[in-house]
Amino acid sequence: MLCILTLYTLTLYTLVMCRTIVADGKPKVDDEIEMISHPSVNGG
Repeated sequence: MLCILTLYTLTLYTLVMCRTIVADGKPKVDDEIEMISHPSVNGG
């Protein structure tokens, strides 16, 4: 049950990230680095 839930969450997270990348027009790696470097900015 936990494995299915984790897989489902990861799939949703990936879909959200892909939408964000398309909206921002940035590569995924740069987006992740920016998020790690400036969590407060991207956190809202």
